[in-house]
Amino acid sequence: MPLQSNIAILYAMGKLGEKTSLKEDATINTKIDSPYNVYTNKGLMPGAVDNPSLSAIKATVEPESTDDLYFVADVTTGEVHYAKTYEEHSANVEKYVNKKVASSSDS
Repeated sequence: MPLQSNIAILYAMGKLGEKTSLKEDATINTKIDSPYNVYTNKGLMPGAVDNPSLSAIKATVEPESTDDLYFVADVTTGEVHYAKTYEEHSANVEKYVNKKVASSSDS
């Protein structure tokens, strides 16, 4: 399945490291034509997009045991919500991203 990481999209756009809001992140262009677009391209990107910290390397080598495959952050609070199934994840995206982005653009 595609990795679907906005970090890779920001890298492809030349914006990695720039401050973005959760709302901007939620509305990022996932159709950008780039080998770093891990929404449209399956597998890993052709190279690294950043240097990982020691804690990130340790987490990769010794990952926590979990059944969660998906995560999404609430665009207003930043709280992260995890899900085991795509259906649960889709409901979380609708609740914590889509509805909040839509309601803030209505104002």
